[in-house]
Amino acid sequence: MVTWGRAFRAAGAYVGFSIVWIIVGGIIISVSYVPLMLAAMMGKTPGAEVIPAIVGMIIGYVIILLGVMAAFFKILPEVVAEEVKK
Repeated sequence: MVTWGRAFRAAGAYVGFSIVWIIVGGIIISVSYVPLMLAAMMGKTPGAEVIPAIVGMIIGYVIILLGVMAAFFKILPEVVAEEVKK
């Protein structure tokens, strides 16, 4: 049986790894807004700028999703392997 201490250490590691991927994906999403903001500041209606912005946002969200899932699948087997060894 996994102890509470080990469970919370694993949860902390999961949150730590997840935060890294959320920051990376968030930066990509934020940078994707730049073409739209530049078009708005110049007084133009966003036209062709919308496509790269949408693609960048999708890429950012996919990085966040895959990164958080990868963090989970990295931590869980380590905890299970430790318990099997006991």
